[in-house]
Amino acid sequence: LGPSAVAMIRLEDCPEPDRGDPAAQQVAQWLQRANIPYPLRREDAERAIGDYREAIALSPEDYPGARAMLADLFLTMNRLDDAEKLFREADPFHPEVIYYVEKFEMVLIKLGKFDEAGKLAERVHELESLYRRR
Repeated sequence: LGPSAVAMIRLEDCPEPDRGDPAAQQVAQWLQRANIPYPLRREDAERAIGDYREAIALSPEDYPGARAMLADLFLTMNRLDDAEKLFREADPFHPEVIYYVEKFEMVLIKLGKFDEAGKLAERVHELESLYRRR
């Protein structure tokens, strides 16, 4: 979907999930709500944080992507301590996703944790080399 398709989706079109629905369906709905519209205003960001937390609470081990998505939002909001905590929780589930590793590295750089950020930069380089070979 292009930007125009995303702009047509409104929060009103995506109600909160029914608590009786399967967990996977509820997680998908919470994540969809969290990204509609992409949080640009403070109230949108606060609502999205709540939606991400709902998705995480439903089944934290089965749907770890919500942690990384929330960490990314916290990075955008410059809530670096919150972002670091969530990236640390999500990293074992997404060690091969370059996007999240780079975002985690960015948080560590902003926090002045340069040695640890350097290790993540090395991991990104290794991952990029692996992906190019395939």
